[in-house]
Amino acid sequence: MQSTRDFTVLMIGETVLVLQKFEHYLAAVLLSMVTASEADQKLQKVLLRDKETLGRLMKHFAERTELPEHFSDTFDELLEKRNLFVHNLFMAPWFDIKTPDGCSRLQEYMKEIRVAAKVAFHVMIAVSLGRPAVPQSKEVEQRIAHILDRIQATAEPYFGELTEEQYVAKVVQNAVETFSPKPGEA
Repeated sequence: MQSTRDFTVLMIGETVLVLQKFEHYLAAVLLSMVTASEADQKLQKVLLRDKETLGRLMKHFAERTELPEHFSDTFDELLEKRNLFVHNLFMAPWFDIKTPDGCSRLQEYMKEIRVAAKVAFHVMIAVSLGRPAVPQSKEVEQRIAHILDRIQATAEPYFGELTEEQYVAKVVQNAVETFSPKPGEA
């Protein structure tokens, strides 16, 4: 039987992967938004080199999209929690993987990160579906395809009672209905 500590450590690794997928998906969405403008060309070069921090990626996204009213707070909370988790988790006074209570507190923290990331994914899906396609260079198309392929290849899909197609359709429908962002002025 798996111990609470072992489960918590496993969850730490899985949460890191969720955050990596979120960050790369955000970069792919931004790449799909870039136009021929000089500012967008600069962003495109940085994204293709994979040199932006998550905070900057989120700022670029917010500048290009009118986010749902409540989502800005979710974005900020996700960034704050992610930064603590990735950079300073062991420094948090409540961090403790030696006790069941410490593991429980950490598990709850990771659940909060995952919920915020799930909301962010839905918003990005809605944005992607709600924007007209921007013609992209072959290099950009390949980068986007590579990110999406890696996300799919490393996922452990669970569709419940639905088929994969039904599940995807449901996620897309929920994203569009719940998070109806409008294009921003960038």
